[in-house]
Amino acid sequence: MTAMPEHLSQRPRARRTNAAAEPAQLLQEALASLHLAGALFVRAKFSSPWAVESPGSEELARALEPRARRVILFHVVLEGRFVISLNGVDHELGPGDVAILPYADRHLMQSPEKTRPISLGAILPPRPWARLPSLKHGGGGALTAVACGFLYSDDIHLSPVLAAMAPLIVVRTGAGAFNDWVTTNVRFALAEADAPSRGADILMQRLPELLFLKCLDFHTRQQTAGSVGWLAAAVDPIVSRAIASLHRSPERAWSLQQLSRACSTSRSVLDERFRRLIGCPPMQYLTSWRLQLAAQRLRTTRKTVAEIADEVGYGAVAAFSRAFKRFTGFSPREWRSRLDATPRGLGAGRSIGAG
Repeated sequence: MTAMPEHLSQRPRARRTNAAAEPAQLLQEALASLHLAGALFVRAKFSSPWAVESPGSEELARALEPRARRVILFHVVLEGRFVISLNGVDHELGPGDVAILPYADRHLMQSPEKTRPISLGAILPPRPWARLPSLKHGGGGALTAVACGFLYSDDIHLSPVLAAMAPLIVVRTGAGAFNDWVTTNVRFALAEADAPSRGADILMQRLPELLFLKCLDFHTRQQTAGSVGWLAAAVDPIVSRAIASLHRSPERAWSLQQLSRACSTSRSVLDERFRRLIGCPPMQYLTSWRLQLAAQRLRTTRKTVAEIADEVGYGAVAAFSRAFKRFTGFSPREWRSRLDATPRGLGAGRSIGAG
């Protein structure tokens, strides 16, 4: 039998198999298991010069969704320009651009004309909020209008997909149809928030998730050579096939050799590219994916621990229980039975900046 080459001089031809997936489809399938929910939580009009610093991720999560361990944060520029700074790196955004912070890390937003920042908690109205807060702040100069939202899930902190994303994703929508889609939908949602209550509005419920998915998809198609992270992996001809295979068949007893064959490449090439783009080896990613699926199924189904263990690729319940506790800090039965009476939603909880 001829040995498989260690390196490929050409991209493998795409095969019509269940492992193949377009980036948008792969992204949607990857995040579907999280059952993301969210909301717009503030709209702001800042006049230059201005600067606002966010709280830390844990404090922000407690304020926006009391039971959440983590949230995904996003800012949409509706008018004007601002600079967002994270870990000492600045990015200037214009109308229609979106900043996504998958870990809601502490960051600074400011006008191009810089000034001393104030905390977000200093300008937010006290809780609870009967309606969407509207902020006004700044020195009276050029206007910047921003809408801010968040997403959460009970299992968001377990997702290997989100863990492999950059801490700040800047989506530059350009001047075309996608820019119009973003700004029109957000403006409409803000207008609906001002209207007399007519019960739950489907747009307000779904817009944060839809905006998140569409922006990530748009950004994925803009990946360039040298990009790393999950979104770059989603367009890589080898790693994307590996991710699709693992996601769609987590119950299979995968080995690196079997996975490399499914991707029409060698073990060494797959392992190197997966580590470089995702930040961990394929089998470690698979373990995290299996256990995140298990956590979600323990919450949302009445299947037994043994049934769920089998569905995610663990033949022995004891081995599954040990792995699950290492991953989450809880046994499967403890995870399922935890009850938290803390109220959910924007109408309750702590104020940002509260002690």
